Amino acid sequence: MVRKMDRKWFQGFVEGSGCFSIIIRKSPNKVGWQTIADFTLKLPLAQKALLEEIRSFLGAGRIYQNRLQAILKVTSQEEAGKLASFFSQEEFISPAKQKEFR
Repeated sequence: MVRKMDRKWFQGFVEGSGCFSIIIRKSPNKVGWQTIADFTLKLPLAQKALLEEIRSFLGAGRIYQNRLQAILKVTSQEEAGKLASFFSQEEFISPAKQKEFR
């Protein structure tokens, strides 16, 4: 099903189902650690088409799947920057989600 996505719909969807996090892991770089901005949306595998529409709407992310769920992840620095710009334009309704994003 193709739907017309807009900013408000997407931001509301992320408010309920999205997750922002920072991953810190060992790295062979000079510092020895790497930080990665991570945005994740998980849906039941039957709703993978919706994640594909969201990925197209954002112009960012990769979709993975296991036998139960489809997962949209944005982890590249460039794409994370695009998302940060997108979500910085409006506040989340939930203080918890706003804090998670900031």
